[in-house]
Amino acid sequence: KGDSLYTRVAPNKRDDPTWTTFVLPSRDPYPVPDLTEFGKFLCASLTFTQCLQSIQVTVNGQSRLSIQKSVVQQPTIVQPPQKSSFWSNDGAITASPQGLFKFQSGGGGIGKTKTATTNKSCIMESIHQFHVQLDQDTSTIQARYVSGIAKTKIPTDMAKRMERVTKKQPPPTVH
Repeated sequence: KGDSLYTRVAPNKRDDPTWTTFVLPSRDPYPVPDLTEFGKFLCASLTFTQCLQSIQVTVNGQSRLSIQKSVVQQPTIVQPPQKSSFWSNDGAITASPQGLFKFQSGGGGIGKTKTATTNKSCIMESIHQFHVQLDQDTSTIQARYVSGIAKTKIPTDMAKRMERVTKKQPPPTVH
């Protein structure tokens, strides 16, 4: 569940049991992908995982690409801006126009923090920093994460189609 990856346990040559290593052997040699494009893909993938903090790409025993993710700001509660009037369109959208989802009131997001004002939608914001090294080039960027828990309300006909395709019932909430 979440950002899990299904793996098998195998003997590891490393002495450090705190690391998880994924070895991708190939029967046939294949060309090394363009590391800039591969790095973009890995950075994008790393933004959607909560537990994975670093990626190291080694080619023929030489470190070629390293990506480190660190937390700059722990998750904090952010109240969405409210509409200033019925006629204006300046507030945050906290529900879909078709009514498929609506942010839950109260706690939610990373850490399941509760708010003092349970009438308002709870949105959590955190800031992460990505440090990327490709061969001898280095770059750093910060990313703002915004998360919350939304309650879903899926029409029966759509739920049946989703279940037929995914073999699962639609979730009552999404993160």
